[in-house]
Amino acid sequence: EQKKDELNPTPVFDSKEGTKKLFDAVWAQESSASYSTCIEIPQHMMFYESCWKVFLDQEKNIVSDPSHFLFVCLDFIWGRGVLAVDLEWFGFICQRLEKTRQSVESNTRNQANTIFGHAHEMLTNPDSKFSQFWSGEVYKEHIKQYRKEMDKAMKAL
Repeated sequence: EQKKDELNPTPVFDSKEGTKKLFDAVWAQESSASYSTCIEIPQHMMFYESCWKVFLDQEKNIVSDPSHFLFVCLDFIWGRGVLAVDLEWFGFICQRLEKTRQSVESNTRNQANTIFGHAHEMLTNPDSKFSQFWSGEVYKEHIKQYRKEMDKAMKAL
């Protein structure tokens, strides 16, 4: 008989694969659903969910190389039609990651270096992996909605 931990092992960070194995469309869907469900309760309660435990465990790794993680989140948002609730979820995540980045990096003033800056670059740079993947589907109105929510998240830092 296997122990519970052997049946559901906690994902371990693989430095070769980085966050690619841990953060995918399933993670985005689970964390978004959890966020939407738990928004009215104390934040620490949400972090008991397994998807959030993985996120908390990997925050510093995400901050050191956010591209894949941000792509997964933006892909999820655009795949669902850029809904306000998803933008709020992403704002919460970026805000949390930016606080972590500021606690581990010395250059906190460089806007291009921020988590919000990385995400903005992915969204607006026509050569980014995200822009190429979603070519023709990134509309000005969606970017306007995105910016409004990210501005709100940045002001709350």
